[in-house]
Amino acid sequence: MPELQINKGGELDLNRSLHYIEKDVMPFMRQVDEMDFTLCEVLLSSSNLLDRLRDGKFDLLFFDFGNVGSGPIINEYLGIPSISYSNYGFMETWTIFKQSTFYSFTPGVFSPFSDNMTFWERVQNTDMLLDMEKWAGGRIDHIEKMKAKYLPNNNWPYAKHSYERVSLMIAANVNFAFDYPRSVMPHVIPISGLLWTPPKPLSKSMKYDTMELFTFSLMLLTI
Repeated sequence: MPELQINKGGELDLNRSLHYIEKDVMPFMRQVDEMDFTLCEVLLSSSNLLDRLRDGKFDLLFFDFGNVGSGPIINEYLGIPSISYSNYGFMETWTIFKQSTFYSFTPGVFSPFSDNMTFWERVQNTDMLLDMEKWAGGRIDHIEKMKAKYLPNNNWPYAKHSYERVSLMIAANVNFAFDYPRSVMPHVIPISGLLWTPPKPLSKSMKYDTMELFTFSLMLLTI
């Protein structure tokens, strides 16, 4: 398992956190990939574990959109309502949010650029976003190989369509001004002021039996 644990036993390892913040984006994301692929290997190679999850009769699957492998796999296997969540707004990869991105005009989420880019910055931005698409395509191919290896008789759709089968996608920190000049697609429904509302505790009548599988975050709930 890659050493990517910044929170052990409820204590935040600040030094390790800052170490990853200072890293280039792509090496960091590849390490996240390794964690997600490792979790996928564990899930797919253990039919007993998947059966136990199914027998748990969970009501809801909640997973971080970064769990491109384990989240959709559990979603397909359990066939229960599901929510995928992003705290970082929209990503440029079409596979996840189905949002159009004009590479030379829309600043990448990991770039330092604004919509007022020079010609050279537009070239850099385009190159970075094409790398992101290549990275996403590589993840999908890897997941397909694992599915073929461990579940050769599955009739699930190709992995690039996985997020089309999620019940609800939530992207926080999205704003027209932040994403300009990204076009707003018809399937996007803005909910204004969501992050300005103070959190409220759940009512006492709601009791959750929760099972969590962590890479970024993956959670199964029984209501």
